[in-house]
Amino acid sequence: MELDQIRIALVLGEELHFGRTASRLRISQSRVSQRLAALERELGGMLFDRTSRRVRLTPLGVRFRDEVGAAYEQLLAAGRSVSDAGRRLAGEIRIGFTPTTAGRALADFVRAFERRYPDVSVIHREVSFAQPYDGLRSGEIDILLMWRTGAAGGDLTEGPAIDRQERVAMMAADHPLAGRRSISTLEVDRWVLMVNFAPAQVLDAILPPTNVEGTPIPRVRVETSISTMAEYVAHVAKGSFVHPTVRSLSELVNRDDLTYVPFDDLPPMDLCLVWCRSHESATIRAAAAVAETIDLPPG
Repeated sequence: MELDQIRIALVLGEELHFGRTASRLRISQSRVSQRLAALERELGGMLFDRTSRRVRLTPLGVRFRDEVGAAYEQLLAAGRSVSDAGRRLAGEIRIGFTPTTAGRALADFVRAFERRYPDVSVIHREVSFAQPYDGLRSGEIDILLMWRTGAAGGDLTEGPAIDRQERVAMMAADHPLAGRRSISTLEVDRWVLMVNFAPAQVLDAILPPTNVEGTPIPRVRVETSISTMAEYVAHVAKGSFVHPTVRSLSELVNRDDLTYVPFDDLPPMDLCLVWCRSHESATIRAAAAVAETIDLPPG
């Protein structure tokens, strides 16, 4: 007996109608008749009495339905169990993040992943904002949450996004622009990009060379002794400079001496999963699949 023969006979035993059986199985009526006839020859008896008016089970057909049908369902259940085991992931996944990517989106993504894959332990690792990709290449982390740059490197994949954030200017609370509902990137005389504080492609992603209208943004790249986000924030709070960033930073750095003003001439930024192509695994692909289920706000 072949599985398709068994399935046809069992469905016909439920429907007792060749046309409905063919429709339910999405095959032709002649195919139903042919496979049933072959099965009955193999069994050495008729499973159905059929006339031009009705179809009904014979005593052999009733026994086939009860005994073979139960075995068929057990076989299908066993197949599903084996398939589920093959897809079930275990072990751990190490997710890296920076000070600006450790917000609510990270927590929401981890919860969604853990619901889908409860046997995988999620390990959080904060990485250096100056060298965020090094952990991927060395194998210290599996996935990095980072703002989409389009230029992470040929050995890295920027995968699906888990969040979309508006870009804002972080500034001292007493800055002349602090009371505005929004500002243009052109309203700051000079944006300071700390070249040793973050990779060039990340700096260019957060504050690109031009705004949405193609107008050059006044930027200057400088080296700095600032090495931590706390040091950076202290300089912003005392008015040393205005810092281009994303709205989620306000969740992590919420101080009375700081304010965040949205840009009206820059699009929002996507926070995406990044991984090293040479280290791609089933767990990483599973994380990417979870990320693809997340609904993002309009961009």
